[in-house]
Amino acid sequence: MGVGRSSQGHVSTTVKGATYSFGPNGMSSESAADYAARNEFRGSVISNIPLTPKQDGTLQDFLKNYNEDYNFLTKNCTAPAKDGLRSVGVDLGDSLLNNLPVGLGNSIIDSGAANGYTFTEGK
Repeated sequence: MGVGRSSQGHVSTTVKGATYSFGPNGMSSESAADYAARNEFRGSVISNIPLTPKQDGTLQDFLKNYNEDYNFLTKNCTAPAKDGLRSVGVDLGDSLLNNLPVGLGNSIIDSGAANGYTFTEGK
């Protein structure tokens, strides 16, 4: 895939059955089932972060309206997830490592925000 094309992993966010994914062409959304089927080639770690219905709605609105310019180093696929979670009171900190998918994943684990994880293998 190459640098800038998910070579370091990818972060997407699923809320209320819709998955939001941010990349060089901006934000895209599709059903969680369609996203999972299209991305079955890659393994994943799914973090379940329990939110209230109000937080779910706020996060979904945030993601639907996310309109930042993509930057491989500073506003990449991790930005909507970490900024959206911050908007509903789940602050994962400002570590530069959170700009990498694995770093953001580690921050979710370290924060205790998730109540469970699902691991999938790529095909």
